[in-house]
Order: sequence, then structure tokens, then C-alpha cells
Amino acid sequence: MPFLLGLLVGLVALWLYRRYQRRSLTYRKKRLSQAQENYDELDQRHKQITQEYQKIQQQLRELERENQHLHQQLANLQQENAVLIQQQTESIQEQLQELERENQHLHQQLANLHQENAVLIQQQTESIQEQLQELERENQHLHQQLANLHQENAVLIQQQTESIQEQLQELERENQHLHQQLANLHQENTALLEQQTEPTQTHQEKAQELQQQIAKLQQENQTLTSFCDYFEKCAISTEERHISLQEQYDSLQQAYLQLQAQLNHSRYNNYTTSAPTPGTNNRHAITFYSNETDFYQDETYELMLRLIEKELNRLPNNCYKRRRDLLRSLLECNPSQGHSHQIRTQIKELFSDYKGMTRRLETRLKQLGFSLTEGNHYKITWQDDNRYTFSFAKTPSDYRADNNIARDLIHLLF
Repeated sequence: MPFLLGLLVGLVALWLYRRYQRRSLTYRKKRLSQAQENYDELDQRHKQITQEYQKIQQQLRELERENQHLHQQLANLQQENAVLIQQQTESIQEQLQELERENQHLHQQLANLHQENAVLIQQQTESIQEQLQELERENQHLHQQLANLHQENAVLIQQQTESIQEQLQELERENQHLHQQLANLHQENTALLEQQTEPTQTHQEKAQELQQQIAKLQQENQTLTSFCDYFEKCAISTEERHISLQEQYDSLQQAYLQLQAQLNHSRYNNYTTSAPTPGTNNRHAITFYSNETDFYQDETYELMLRLIEKELNRLPNNCYKRRRDLLRSLLECNPSQGHSHQIRTQIKELFSDYKGMTRRLETRLKQLGFSLTEGNHYKITWQDDNRYTFSFAKTPSDYRADNNIARDLIHLLF
């Protein structure tokens, strides 16, 4: 029994082994067939790729020939370009040399022009300074004449006023005496009318005497009137002479301002810095150009100094040392004459205790260069330039009006 069972198991195992071999062989044949087909396909693909590779090789050889041809053309172009660049460089160098020579010639001409300009400016400056000195002397002479005229006018007015006051006092005493006599005559006349005892001849004599006294009083009154008219004519003549001298002074002042503007134009109106001159302790001049005319002596010059001083005071002490040294040097080497400070002080004095326009205030404003027009308010224009027009009330509104007018006017002009 175990033998049969073992035999059966052996047969089954043999059958399974044979079956497996049959199936494995079929599968291998099938795989081999598929591999053969894949090989054929790959071989065909290889042939196609080989053909394409040959075509690409052919194209590469053609491209290589074209590349060599282009390299040859590029070499030729580079050679031609180098020749052209060399030629253009030589031409440009020649032009640059020519321009350099022309530039040197122009620099020489410019230096000559600067030298001639410096000489002309020096000559003009000296001429203007001489004219300014002459105008200053004439101005001082006119000031002296004006002061003498004012003094003589004041003495004459004082003398005439004292004489007129004495005559008026004398006439007042005589008038009081005549009034007293008239009162006495009226009393006497009243008494005579009441009494009616004296003859008519006495009344007529007294009436004639009274008429003579009245005629004498009228004659003295006419004399006093003629004397007042004469005094008024003298005052008008003196005023006309004063106005004529004031007009001459204004004309000379205007000419002085024009010459001062020309001097300022030659002194500090172009921004050019000259080299230090030997013997001047390394000092040098700085000049600025401006198209504005100075309205008084050194207006732009003193404005620059005020701005420099303001900037110097604004800078902190612990930094900006170089800037502070330069600004301090400018202030030390360029002293101010204080013309703007004088004008500001005069404006404050003119409008201090302002209660309304007076003849003195109008005259002083004209001397400072203001022209006055009157409307609902007073309007003043500085140097006839409408950019600098200022209006103020005819009568002050409060006790601070005078200070406010002076402050606003100074802020407009300075």
C-alpha cells in the first residue's frame, strides 16, 4: 500500500513536471519570437538612425565648410575694420589736436579778455569812486547849505515871530485902551443924554475925536495886516527855496544811487573767485552778478553780510567747523558800514508816536526815497518801484499802530 501511494505520488509529480516543461518551452518560444521581432524592429530603427546620422554628418560637414567660409569673411572684416578704426583714430587724433590748439588759443584770448576786463573794471571803479566822492562833497555842501538855510530860516522866523508878538501885544494894549475909551465915551454919552444940559457942539467934538481914534485904529490894523502879508510872502519864498534845494538834493541823491549801483555791479555782482594775490595775506575777492539795482549804498553787500552772520549764528559749535571758519573769515574781512541799519532806525523814528501825516513826516519819507499817494489810506512806494508799495491808515487804530507800521515796512524792505 505505501508502495502504491508512493508510486502514485511519483506519477503525479512526473505529470506535473512534464506539464511544466511543456508550458515553459511554449512560453520561451513565444518570448524568443517576440525578442526576434523586437530585434528586427531595433535593427530597422538602427538602420534609419544610421541613415539620419549620415545625413547629419553630411549637414555638419556642409556647416563646417560654411563656418570656415564665415570665419574667413569675419577675419577679412576684422582686418578691414582695424584699418578703418586706425584711419578714423588718426583722423580723430588730428581733429583733437586741432581742437586742442584752438582751445589753447581761446583760453589765451579769454585770459586776455579777463585781463582787459579787470583793467576796465578797475578804471571804471576808480572813475565811479571819483564821481561818488565828488557827489559826496556836493551832497555835504548841499546839506551844509540846507542846514544853514534851516538855521537862518529858524532865526528869521524867531525874530519875526518875536517882533510880531511884540506888535500884537502893543496893538492889544492899544485896542484895550481904545475899548476902555469907547466904554468911557459910551458912559459919558449916556450921562450926557440923561442930563441933556451940555451944548450940541461938545457932542460933535467928542464924536469927531472918537472917529479920529477909530480911523487911527483902522490904519494901525491895515499896517499890521500888510506886515503879516509881508511875513507870509517871506515864509512862502523861504519855503520855495527850501523845496528847490530839496529837489536838487533828491536829484543828486538819485545820481549818487545810480553811480553806487554801477560801482556795486563792478564790485560784487559776478560770481568769480580770483586767486590770492601776493602780499594780501592769502585774501581773495568773490564777485556776484545780479540784475537788481541797489536802492541805497551797499544794499546787496550788506544783505549778503546779514545772511552770512545769520547762518553763522545758526550753526552749532560742535560741528561744521570749516563752514564756520569760512563764514567768520568773510565777516571779518568785509566790514559793514551800517547803511541798512541807519535806514531801519530812521523808519522806526519816523513812525514812533504816529498820530497822522505831517509835513515833516512827508519830507523825511521823500528824503528816504518814498513817494506818497493819498486815498482811503496813505500809500508809499519805495524808489518808484511798485513791487515795494506799503499802505497804512490815516489815523492810528490803537496805541500799537506806530510800532506795527514800522515793523511791517521794515519786513517788506529788509
